[in-house]
Amino acid sequence: MKTKGIMVALGALSAMMACGAWNYDKVDVVDLDYLERVVASWKPATVPDAPRKVLLFSEAFGYNHHGGRCYGDWTFQRAGERTGAWKTVRCADVMKLADAEYLSGFDAILFNNSTGVSEKLAPGLTKALSAFLKGGKGVALIHSGLDAFKDSDSLLVLFGGYFRGHPWHADGTWRFLNEQGAHPVNASFRHLPTSFEKVDEIYQFPAFFDRSTCTVLLSMDLSDPVTNQAEEWWAHRFGPASTRPDRDYAVSWVKTVGKGRVFYTSFGHDRNAFLDQDRLHHMFNGLAYALFDEAPPSPAKGPAIPCCRTDWANGPWREKLEAEIKVQKGKALDFVVVGDSITMGWRYPAADRWSGGKEVWDRHFGTLATLNLGMSGDRTEHLLWRMQDGGQADGWKAKTIFVMIGINNAGKGTVPDTVAEGAAAVVDALKAKHPESRIVVFGALPCARKMAWVKAYNEALAASLRGRAVFADVNARFAHADGTIASELFRDGLHPNPAGYEVLAAEIERLLKASTHGSCHPTAAGR
Repeated sequence: MKTKGIMVALGALSAMMACGAWNYDKVDVVDLDYLERVVASWKPATVPDAPRKVLLFSEAFGYNHHGGRCYGDWTFQRAGERTGAWKTVRCADVMKLADAEYLSGFDAILFNNSTGVSEKLAPGLTKALSAFLKGGKGVALIHSGLDAFKDSDSLLVLFGGYFRGHPWHADGTWRFLNEQGAHPVNASFRHLPTSFEKVDEIYQFPAFFDRSTCTVLLSMDLSDPVTNQAEEWWAHRFGPASTRPDRDYAVSWVKTVGKGRVFYTSFGHDRNAFLDQDRLHHMFNGLAYALFDEAPPSPAKGPAIPCCRTDWANGPWREKLEAEIKVQKGKALDFVVVGDSITMGWRYPAADRWSGGKEVWDRHFGTLATLNLGMSGDRTEHLLWRMQDGGQADGWKAKTIFVMIGINNAGKGTVPDTVAEGAAAVVDALKAKHPESRIVVFGALPCARKMAWVKAYNEALAASLRGRAVFADVNARFAHADGTIASELFRDGLHPNPAGYEVLAAEIERLLKASTHGSCHPTAAGR
């Protein structure tokens, strides 16, 4: 009976193999034709005269991402062969990473799901890799390529982050934010909305990651409830110190180090990541960035282009706002507020995790005739469309119009001056339709991830609005004396909590009172 059982088991195993059951260390034969087509569809922006030489290292000294290793190795090798852009040489000897002479024969090192690489395993590795990168070579790291170097702080600084856990597991659908739509490494995502969904295991980097030292390409979009809940669960399970206080979770980034370049992406956990054309081409583009001397595009300049968002802002919420506008038709309103999610947040009670402004609003302004035209996610161009062409500035009259817009433009490839021009265009559109109204524009509030950008934007905005509208800079009221964000006034480093809305309400009351005494004029600024 025992022999018969063994034969049955062997027969079942043979049947599985005949049907193409996946050997975890090899690409499944059933995927080969599809992968060939997806790889063939990628066209690098630049092909060098001769293929660049890539050292491919995918050995695991920690957790073994079988699918990510074998599918990544195969696809990167085939992309180089098909395009002539690079030639890969696979290496399994970790000591070679500490051999400066050996490394000198390569243009880039690709760490594909390699785990546990360390100075202890290869003494001299830190010095060799640092010199390799600073001397003008490239390093690309895929997924668990940064689950390594934990005994080398200097390498973690150079590469951009220290892996510690993945709140977003491989079986979940998470939402991502494309922060650099014009960047060549993000070219494969241009057909998607700015905020899009993918299934992958996503790491967090509580230490060494600093967005001021790199260009963040993709980040976690915590405005999505499911994505946010995963981060909150992780913090609850492992303690507040297990997550980032600023809740800034980059997914992919690029950076320059000396004369060299680094690309990292958290994508690539398993087989499915490499079967997804968007993510696969993103990884190819990242290696190309590390290899070639392509300059990233200059920040977008020029006037904001009016457009209407095609997601939910063009659906039920637009209908809701238009219905409210119809109710206010012909009425003389005390004031109207227009803007993005911070303005929209006046609608929601303190129990709502994204806001807390409703009770504050009702307490301060419940007896006044008002209208809230806030729309979550709007950038200057979207608000301009709504006020100029979308009809939302029609049918009502108001003594004062308060505007707050611009923070959603940060990180979209636009410089602060350009965003300020877009906000000024919103003011011009409102003035054309409401010449009798006094227009007040709030500066952007401090944002944990974009402090320098906010400062530059508010300075540009004040200059752009001179002679056009009242500029109210309340930034200092939401920051400490040392310039750091007053986190006790925010939900998430961006949106105010009830205490923050109290500060805004007091400023609105001050500005309304000033207008009744005639002490505020278009060139005035908030205290």
